[in-house]
Amino acid sequence: MQLTTKNNYTLITTDQNSVEDFYNSLMEKENDLLNMHLIVIFSENFNITSQEILLFLGVANKFRQVSMSFVIVCSEIDMDDVPDEIVVAPTLSEAEDVLEMEAMERDLMNL
Repeated sequence: MQLTTKNNYTLITTDQNSVEDFYNSLMEKENDLLNMHLIVIFSENFNITSQEILLFLGVANKFRQVSMSFVIVCSEIDMDDVPDEIVVAPTLSEAEDVLEMEAMERDLMNL
């Protein structure tokens, strides 16, 4: 797992061989990451399934509880095949747009 700090979020790219290995690595660092907005990128070579995306449901909910964003970038997954609690975007640009929209929603809720 490679972490890259951007202006308003942390980008995580996978270097593990399986979704489960990546998930386990993420869980080891979860407490350190909970104060950051995260975008996780799965490359086209990773071949992740909708079923495997469900591993991240608990993570997505934890981030939402602490008012942080958690977005998965994966072009192979149909967003209609995953629960609304897990945000999946097909490109990094769209994931960044999601972060901006979620920030606006949080700001509106705090008014």
